[in-house]
Amino acid sequence: MKRVHSNDFVNFEVWDFPGQNDPFEKNSFNGYEVEQLLENCGAIVFVLDCRELIDDACARLLDTICAAYRVNPQLSVEVFIHKVDALSEDHQADLLAILQRRVEEDARQRLEMRSQLRLNFNLTSIYDHSVFQAFSVVVQKLIQPRLQYINELLEMLNGTCNAVYSYLFLSRSKIYLASAERHRVKSRTYDLCSDAIDVVIKTSDIYTPLAVAAHAARKNRGAADNGSNSGTKAATVSVRTTGDLDDGNGAMVDPTSAEFKRSVIDLNTDECIYVRELPNSLAIVLMIERNKLQYRSMIDHNINIFFKAVQEIFNFH
Repeated sequence: MKRVHSNDFVNFEVWDFPGQNDPFEKNSFNGYEVEQLLENCGAIVFVLDCRELIDDACARLLDTICAAYRVNPQLSVEVFIHKVDALSEDHQADLLAILQRRVEEDARQRLEMRSQLRLNFNLTSIYDHSVFQAFSVVVQKLIQPRLQYINELLEMLNGTCNAVYSYLFLSRSKIYLASAERHRVKSRTYDLCSDAIDVVIKTSDIYTPLAVAAHAARKNRGAADNGSNSGTKAATVSVRTTGDLDDGNGAMVDPTSAEFKRSVIDLNTDECIYVRELPNSLAIVLMIERNKLQYRSMIDHNINIFFKAVQEIFNFH
């Protein structure tokens, strides 16, 4: 078991069972009751290796679905058809269609259900963003019903900022909690926005915040004074980033009101990506027309209002 604490809003436990073990077998894991585990479970992620025997994996998947639904019919089952990078696009589409039809029909027959199962299939690979998109869907289902309100807030943000697309990310991962589009955009926007956050975080980690740099500068000045007496010289370097928690006079400010990291990344079109870090390990990413950035102060104000509303939604629930 692993406890995941992304921020104050997203907290959950992950139970990982190897493929050779049957988690629904009695006394299979230190006497933990299967019924209690499933009743408290929000979602099941079944990872299926497409390069291994599909029939054996489907049989195990059907056993898992049936055992879970008999205890908790509200469970969401997410199937990751993994390592699809080894297959052609046509083969991937055929495999997805065959597995989805076969598993849904067999599961409904065994469970004697006529209603639609809460079963979702995803093609995933570690060599692109698909696995992070699939896990994003899982996390979004765990934060229901708050998600619909956050999506509405993002749509309002798009309207007030004239943004084409917007994402609310967990800033230290590629998981997004919500997204909204103002009008139909090209695919792969998630890939661009996710990579933009990586660029901002990895670049900003290179530089030292001002509070740390100021302390180092004072230390260097002291070393320079001592060095001048001994005939040596010392150089002082100060670096300022947009993520400083210092007001410029050496006084630390409240982190919730600090100016967090932000960046504008130009695309080879008339659009750009605006990344703005928020408190609580969140980040907002907007895809916006370049000429709209002349109203950036208003955009930042709208983002601040958006974040306060998101906080209220999570605190209320």
